Amino acid sequence: MSGDPIAVGPWGGDGGGGWSWMADGDGIKQIILGHEEVIRSIKFLGGSGGFSNEFGSPSSSKIDQIQIAWPDEYLTSISGTFGRRWKNQNGHVVVRSIQFNTNARSYGPYGSTDGTAFSLPVKQGKIVGFHGRCGADLDSIGVYLKN
Repeated sequence: MSGDPIAVGPWGGDGGGGWSWMADGDGIKQIILGHEEVIRSIKFLGGSGGFSNEFGSPSSSKIDQIQIAWPDEYLTSISGTFGRRWKNQNGHVVVRSIQFNTNARSYGPYGSTDGTAFSLPVKQGKIVGFHGRCGADLDSIGVYLKN
């Protein structure tokens, strides 16, 4: 898996518009999540200090900032759940929960863990970016992998 990053996923629904972000310098230093019972928004800080756009809605009652000690610490897996926006099975399919793992520790889960589970452990390489769909919530999420 050397050379260009490989896209894997996304997991979740097909609502909203498509988005894509790759870390500058292959490093991810911070992930900012807006969440409630579902993941409302996600934003990233790359290794050279460049923030991504915010993907999803900026209006959320809970905000968590994940600090990653890049370059010594890097993302090695992502997991979570997706399902209908509301527990009564109404609404579009969104990312309901998300968890990130690095070579040093785990972050999360954030959101409500009910729904259909997804998981991508990376045996070789690291996560260097993300892609998916978003509208008022984070509809889906996938990753870019690089060796």
